[in-house]
Amino acid sequence: MAKDTRGSFKVVKFRIDKVTGQMQWREFTKLLRDVRYRVFRLANLVVSEKYLRFHIFRIGKAEEIKTQKISELSRQLRQMFLSTDKITDDEQNKFSKIGILPDTVIGGLTQYKVRGLTTGAKWKQVINGETSLPTFRKGYARSCL
Repeated sequence: MAKDTRGSFKVVKFRIDKVTGQMQWREFTKLLRDVRYRVFRLANLVVSEKYLRFHIFRIGKAEEIKTQKISELSRQLRQMFLSTDKITDDEQNKFSKIGILPDTVIGGLTQYKVRGLTTGAKWKQVINGETSLPTFRKGYARSCL
């Protein structure tokens, strides 16, 4: 990602023509879908936690009730995935040994997606009840009016 002169970020898309190594296309597409699903689940949890944190602060209970950081949410989501018996520990370790995703992905998600949604005019509309909480589906965050 590169920052342009106006302060917004541009993303370069690459076309994948061939999968190399031992992996086949079917495995590769499944891996990409799994990553996307994990990113969306974590992003929705983080945005919901941010919304909860604001309301706890608003009622003056911020020191009594603690909210969780994104790293804690990632670890909890990993445990939720492992407890459903749909995924084994070895399959999960392909992504991360501690959380649901590697820290590099979580850092990018926090900095470029979540922070952009939870600051500024759009977040003010959410807090004031003028629009709904953004949700991540199909590759981007949406907020219904």
